[in-house]
Amino acid sequence: ADEHILGGAGQKAYVRSIEDGNHVKYEIVRPGIAYKDGDTGEILGYEAEYIGSSELQRTGDPATIFINSTEREAVIGDRVVKAGEDKATANFMPHAPGMPTEGNIISVVGGVNQIGQYNVVVIDRGLADGIDAGTVLRIDQRGETIRDVVTPDSRDTVKLPDEEAGLMMVFRTFDRVSFGLIMHATRVMHVGDKVRNP
Repeated sequence: ADEHILGGAGQKAYVRSIEDGNHVKYEIVRPGIAYKDGDTGEILGYEAEYIGSSELQRTGDPATIFINSTEREAVIGDRVVKAGEDKATANFMPHAPGMPTEGNIISVVGGVNQIGQYNVVVIDRGLADGIDAGTVLRIDQRGETIRDVVTPDSRDTVKLPDEEAGLMMVFRTFDRVSFGLIMHATRVMHVGDKVRNP
């Protein structure tokens, strides 16, 4: 942005690959971690951290945008996406999934290690799995695998059962991932814990 590595509100920036000259408003986002399926490891999508808003001033390659506002400094490598296309649902009713559902907590917003009430989590199930805004899911703390000290072979292990840990409600869905709010917690939860029908 104007010969700087960092850009803020009130500055111009140059971007490539804006093909729609009819669209004017863009959000600036920073690519984050890959969201992976908790069972298969398949990449489902990428986190996008909101940086700010901008408007297209001139088309071309590169195109010119004007940065209207920022929550953080924009840097080289940040991306722009059309604004206003993917808004969260404001009104929804809590409901159980329409079909049997099992998934995993794959990330927690804010980077904490232990998850509790009112934390926001990401799960590896979305619209393609019948999850929509308002879906309520039970969270089960994944049972540990421990060494069985009673058997003659000291290498024998046993997996303890999963234990119910809380409830979450989905508030934002994408094709293969969803964001949910932990509404109730009876024990500490972690990334990797299971989500399923209540």
